[in-house]
Amino acid sequence: MAKLLDGYVKNVLSGDTIVLGHPKKPLTEKTMTLANIQAPRLAIKENEEDQPYAFEAREYIRNLVIGKKVYFRIEYTMGANGKDFGSVYLKADPELEDNIAFGLLDEGLAHLKGKSQSQEWDELNDVYLDAKDARVGIHTQDKEELKKHVRDVKRGNSVDYDGLFNKYSEKPATAIVERINSGSSLKCQILPTHEIIQVHLTGVQCPKIRTTWEKIKKKDGEVRVKKETAEPMGKEARYFSEIKLLGREVNIRFDAVRNEKNGHSILGSIFGKNGKLHQEALLAKGYGKYADWSVSDPDMMAKLQKAENDAKEAKLKLWKSYEKPTTSMSETDKKQFQALVLDVLSGDKLMIRRLPLPTHADQTPRDEIVALAAIRTPKMDKETMEPWSFEAKEKLRNYVGGRVVTCVVDYVRSMKMNNKKSKGPVESKRKYITLIYKNKNINLEMVKASYASVIYRQYDEERPDNYNDLKAAEKEASNKNKGIHGKRNAPKHKIMDLAYKPMKEIAKRKDSLIGKKFRAVIEKIHTGTRFRVYIPKERLRITFSLSGLIVPNNKSTDREDVRINFEATTLAMKQFLLRDVQIEIDSMDKVGIFLGTVMYPKNTNFTLTLLSKGLAKIRPGKFSQRLVHYSAMKAAEDKAKAGELNMWKGYKEEQAEEQEVEVEEDYPEDVQIFSSTNDSANDKHEIRVTEIIQANHLYMQTADAEEPLRNIGEWSKKLNLDSCPKYDSIDSVTVDTACYARFSESWNRARVLSVDKKTNLVTVVYLDYGNREQLPLNSLRPLIPKNDLNDKIWKTPIQVKEVYMAFILPIPSRYPISLQARPILLNWTIGEIHARLEYQVVQNGVKRQYVTLYRNNENLNMKLIEEGLVFVRFPQEIPEEHDEWVNTKIEPYEDAEDLAKRDQRGCWEKGDIYEDIDFLDAEDEL
Repeated sequence: MAKLLDGYVKNVLSGDTIVLGHPKKPLTEKTMTLANIQAPRLAIKENEEDQPYAFEAREYIRNLVIGKKVYFRIEYTMGANGKDFGSVYLKADPELEDNIAFGLLDEGLAHLKGKSQSQEWDELNDVYLDAKDARVGIHTQDKEELKKHVRDVKRGNSVDYDGLFNKYSEKPATAIVERINSGSSLKCQILPTHEIIQVHLTGVQCPKIRTTWEKIKKKDGEVRVKKETAEPMGKEARYFSEIKLLGREVNIRFDAVRNEKNGHSILGSIFGKNGKLHQEALLAKGYGKYADWSVSDPDMMAKLQKAENDAKEAKLKLWKSYEKPTTSMSETDKKQFQALVLDVLSGDKLMIRRLPLPTHADQTPRDEIVALAAIRTPKMDKETMEPWSFEAKEKLRNYVGGRVVTCVVDYVRSMKMNNKKSKGPVESKRKYITLIYKNKNINLEMVKASYASVIYRQYDEERPDNYNDLKAAEKEASNKNKGIHGKRNAPKHKIMDLAYKPMKEIAKRKDSLIGKKFRAVIEKIHTGTRFRVYIPKERLRITFSLSGLIVPNNKSTDREDVRINFEATTLAMKQFLLRDVQIEIDSMDKVGIFLGTVMYPKNTNFTLTLLSKGLAKIRPGKFSQRLVHYSAMKAAEDKAKAGELNMWKGYKEEQAEEQEVEVEEDYPEDVQIFSSTNDSANDKHEIRVTEIIQANHLYMQTADAEEPLRNIGEWSKKLNLDSCPKYDSIDSVTVDTACYARFSESWNRARVLSVDKKTNLVTVVYLDYGNREQLPLNSLRPLIPKNDLNDKIWKTPIQVKEVYMAFILPIPSRYPISLQARPILLNWTIGEIHARLEYQVVQNGVKRQYVTLYRNNENLNMKLIEEGLVFVRFPQEIPEEHDEWVNTKIEPYEDAEDLAKRDQRGCWEKGDIYEDIDFLDAEDEL
């Protein structure tokens, strides 16, 4: 007979199956089934039912051997899985009664299988037959008695977790720990009602263990093998809980119910028979980390924090490499300061300007972006607008927009941010603050309003002093089922930003805005008269300027002009930055800026405020005189004149001429005239038109582009881009990314304009041709780093120029004839074309070149006018000093337009339509 081996009983799975632990190898275990013994089968799955006395059999063995040292012998092994069958004894030198099967048979809790094979089997058979004759246990003939010994087990969805919580939140429940998934996750059976529940230990998080099953082929057939992947110390933490709890009766206090996608579970505290808290033991040994998010009891919080601190100090287990955290704030970081909120970037990020504010233009404002500490609102940026992000941003704006607030710095984080001046990302520090306004904690208010969640921070991490208040507010807010915690879908906000749209798009909305009043938000103040405005009703963001005003330029060489500009801008910031105002839109200028008035609290007209303080002048001309408020504007300006305020300092009524004032952004920074008034062939150059956007806007290549384009084509062929790595997915393509794009059979330089993730199509512009195309992902290739040919291709200058046809203006798109100009011009520009550069304008840093196109010495700009396909455009951006040149140039175009009107060509077929185009008549109507 084989020698007995020893081990300890880790768990009892049923009346005839136990799990043995190795006495010297803690993580090694063996599942053993009792040889020749068949106990009633316990139900495992939800729809199964116990066999009678199955639970009693399991409990008999569990109470007999759990956690104890036993001696065993493997009798035989069966099945593809190599299932071990053996005998288990309580003593190393056993007698019959020491075989744990003896009591099972004697109590009528199991059947004896097989035939006579040893003296021990015969003796066990005598016991079995005596129990059978006595009709005890499973041998009873009373069917009603058998039914009484079948558990009413509840699992999964049949368990009333809320009812259990109400029952055991004050008085602990008695339970058996059936399985331990990780050191802090257990499956328990509540006694005596037999609910099988999942329990996560309150206040502790142990390393996770993930289980997968693999099929392996063996000689006896295919078997499923369990495979575990554990985080560091995961198996050790589970083993610690196993030797303390597995198979034992424990007391569980229900702390909370967790409702998750994959089912319900309990957050609970487990007490052993000695009354000690198991979470405390786990933390004290370094097998877990304190999870303060799940603890609300102050006494328990203190115990668990102390247990973890002790493990950290001793550097046990998980804390082997632990070092005490250092503060993220340097001595120069001011803990508390006051600031003006300049912009609300999202529900948890702001642009602020520290106090004291600059008092003159020479002072550099101390502006910085800060974030609200320990909370997160839905993400909102150029590419992403998560549900409720707009409402969160508006809530924060209503709280603090444009107001002076107190900022309490809680911690500082380093982050990498893109900088236009540098080649790559630059490391920068951002302050995370608690925001105080009128003695209200705005971080807390955002959480209470259900627009922010609390970011988990361990108690020993840097976090706000009122972090526990934030957590309590989040719990209270989640119970209201509103905002980010609610089931209702967030309203959708599709905002059109007209500030960055082409004139064609802006013109479509023009008629619906002009002549109307709107509630609006001044989101940004560029100058004292120009703002970025959001109109909620129209869901539009526009650039808005005060009608009929001149303000000195902040780039003027005259320091007094700079001062006045600064004061006007500062006044606007103080009065209505990020506030709700009323705007009235009078008109729109030639570059798509809407003009009108701003009415702020107490029905005050800001135009009149600026004029009365001498911070602005009325722009001379008919446009200003036609304004509704012109008489009030004149009175306000006269008042400033009388007081010789600011712009009127030293003004005398008898002065015949007003002093010239540099007007900010109203005129170009630079204008250059290139062509003579004579139609000379010497200043014409051969070109190739590659793309026409609209009737006066096109892309062209000069004759010297031929060789560089040929080189680029040859180099790209050598790169063999068809075989080069592709983009992994549509998510790897971002707007403004340089790339290669396939056109027909060739690869060309391109830039990404937009990405449509629904259709997996990318819109690109071909950099050397100007035309745009929507392509599938497989027609794009990323740049090839550290490749000489790639470098040559991208170091070659762009071979196309964006130009505008001089002295002409497209017909607005609302007229059907506007669609005819482009295809006709496309046809005219096939073949040999020449261009003459007339003039160049630099405005707001953007350079525009205006040209005249010729085909066989025929002026195509003029021909478009003659056919009634475009209007004459007077170049108002050119200063008055060039009037003679402008008049000489424009006269033949006006004659051509008169001829088209007389012959009723194109747009003039039904008469003069200028009356309906108010933005084409004169500069003040553009």
